[in-house]
Amino acid sequence: MASKLAALSITRAGQNIASNIVIIDGFSSSGKSLLAPILGYLDKTEQWQMRYEYEYIAIQHLVGEISTQSASALLKLQADNHLYDLMIGRNVNFRKTDSSSPYYDGLEEVYLSRIEQAEGDHVLNREDNKELILPLHVHYLFGKTDILYKSFDKNLKLYLTLIRDPFFLIDTWFNSEFPHHLCKKSREFTICCECDEGTVPWFAINYAKEYLSANELEKSILTVFNYYSSVKKMYNSLSETDLAKTLVIEFEEFAVRPEPYIDKISSILHTSRRDRFDDIMKKLSLPRETVDILGHDAFLKKHKNNLSHKYLILLENVENTYALLKSDINASQ
Repeated sequence: MASKLAALSITRAGQNIASNIVIIDGFSSSGKSLLAPILGYLDKTEQWQMRYEYEYIAIQHLVGEISTQSASALLKLQADNHLYDLMIGRNVNFRKTDSSSPYYDGLEEVYLSRIEQAEGDHVLNREDNKELILPLHVHYLFGKTDILYKSFDKNLKLYLTLIRDPFFLIDTWFNSEFPHHLCKKSREFTICCECDEGTVPWFAINYAKEYLSANELEKSILTVFNYYSSVKKMYNSLSETDLAKTLVIEFEEFAVRPEPYIDKISSILHTSRRDRFDDIMKKLSLPRETVDILGHDAFLKKHKNNLSHKYLILLENVENTYALLKSDINASQ
C-alpha cells in the first residue's frame, strides 16, 4: 500500500499573466450585470465572463477547507488561465441569450476571430495582449472574506462592490424563491455547508440556527441584513492600501448618473472609452431617468402582516445599517 503523502502547499510563484484584475462584487440584483458589460468597452479590458471557480475557491478557504497559500495560488492560477483562454477565444460563453456572452455586448467578432489563431507563448508576447485588464464577476464575497485582496495583491487594481436599496433586494430575493431552492434544487450551484443545525448556504454559516428556523421571507431578511452588516464591517476594516483600490457603487446613483463612476474607474485603471462606447450605454439604457426603489415603508406595507415583532425590529436594523454604510462610504470615497 502506498504511503500517504504529507500535505504540500500549492504555489504559483514566479508565474504571472493576469496583472490587471478588476473584481465586480455585490448581492444578487444589485447591478453587477449592468456595470460589467461597460468594462468591456474600456480600452485593454476583456469582456466579462461568469466563472464560479473564483467564488468556490474563496468559499473553501473561508470554511477552512484549504489554506491561505493554496487558495491564493489557485486563484492566481485560475486568473492566469482565464485570461490566456480569452486571448485565444477558448472557453468563451457564446450563448447568445446570456448577459455574460460577447454576443450580448456586441463583442462577438473579437472573440470569434481569436478562435482561429494559433496558441503558444507568442500569444503572451503580442503587443495587443500586454497589460490586459481582466474583470472578474463574483457574488457577495466582499464582507465575508478578503482572500481576493490577499491573493491578487498588486495585480488587483480595482475592487468594485455594488450596493442597492436593501428592501428591494429582500423583496427580489424572496420573490425569486432563492430561500426555497438553495441547497435543495439540483440546478442550484451555490455552495452549501453541513453545520450542527443542518445544511445551509455558505453565507449563512454564522447564523445557521436562526436561518434554519426561519420561514422564506424571514430568511430573505436575515440574508440581506447579515450581508450589509458584514459589508459595513469589512469596509471599515480595510487597510489604507486596499481601501484605495476599492470603489463602492450605489446602484440608484449609478443608473441615473453613470458618467462620474465610469470616469473614476477609467482613471484608476489608466484606460479610456473605446469606440462605440455609446452603443453599450444605449443597450443598457444608461443613464436612466428613474430606478426601482422599495424602501422600508413600502416593504412594510407589502409584508407587515406576515412578520413577527422580531423581524419588524430587524427591518429597522436593516435600514439603520444601510444608512450607516452609505455614510461611511461617502466619508471616504
